[in-house]
Amino acid sequence: MDVKTFGQEVQNGRVEAVNILSNEGDIYTASALIRGKEHTLENDDSRQPLVFHSYIEAKRRFEDYRVPLTLKQSEVYDEMVSGVTRQH
Repeated sequence: MDVKTFGQEVQNGRVEAVNILSNEGDIYTASALIRGKEHTLENDDSRQPLVFHSYIEAKRRFEDYRVPLTLKQSEVYDEMVSGVTRQH
């Protein structure tokens, strides 16, 4: 979802939250949660995912939208064993 569409969805009250996704190193991306489904936020022109180099940078980008922000950290386990419930 491009940023322009995201803004319209926020105005219409459809965005439940913005998830800031922690990836490798200092790479963060964002997704909008709409009706329980995540939509990756993309640049308007290039259609590439928005990329941030810190959580603070991402947080500042979305603070004017006044929607809840959630930091979601990826785990090595999730990448290696996707979709399998952990048993200890």
